[in-house]
Amino acid sequence: LPEEGVRLMNEALELINHGRTEPARERLHKVLQLDPGAVPALNNLALCASLDGDVEEAIRIEEDVLRRIPGNVFASGNLVHFYLVVGRDRDAETLGGLLEGLRPYEQTGLTKQCEALARLRRPAAVLHAVESCPFPPGPHAHFFVGVACANLSRFPEALAHLREVGDAPPYGARAKRLLSRMEDQRGPGTVEGDWPCFEAWEWISGKHLGRAMRDAKALESIEGDDIEWQMGKRLPVLAEVSL
Repeated sequence: LPEEGVRLMNEALELINHGRTEPARERLHKVLQLDPGAVPALNNLALCASLDGDVEEAIRIEEDVLRRIPGNVFASGNLVHFYLVVGRDRDAETLGGLLEGLRPYEQTGLTKQCEALARLRRPAAVLHAVESCPFPPGPHAHFFVGVACANLSRFPEALAHLREVGDAPPYGARAKRLLSRMEDQRGPGTVEGDWPCFEAWEWISGKHLGRAMRDAKALESIEGDDIEWQMGKRLPVLAEVSL
């Protein structure tokens, strides 16, 4: 990207982090005017669409990216999430298998890969992805590896990885909470008994939340705070803004 494109991209990422998707979209479209092949801008437009509740548009964008650039780790990781949102579990699992075979070339790509594999509840695959990389994981990847180790009952390793996360958002605070529970041997405290990577509020965009809550109450199968956990696999994760 030219210098102006990099500036616009950074501004868009900051806006997305604060939930301001409309001005973020404006900047991303300007990036695409400078470079129509700027895949990072397309990936982040897909994230904007998902944040605004238009998951089908997010899917359309990322499927188009993968038709042009098969194996793009960010598009693949995002698309796994979006498929799960709309109930296309088989497509998500198939894409997850392909994602396991990718080898990211830098830390943010590794984080996106680990995030997607965590969404598919493949802790062993998360560990393999990190162990197969020629570079060390960054703090965010350490978080996913730590949770994966916990879900495989490898608690000494889980504690070691979670201690590498540090204080930076979005994973610093939750890593400390998980560390506290593990050190006190309290267990994860979740409905399904697994150690969670994501906060309840990260599962879902605002437009989907009302519908999900109404559907859950109509089914009378879930009560109170358990809604987010029980429906978690279907709802979009908003944890990581990717390039």
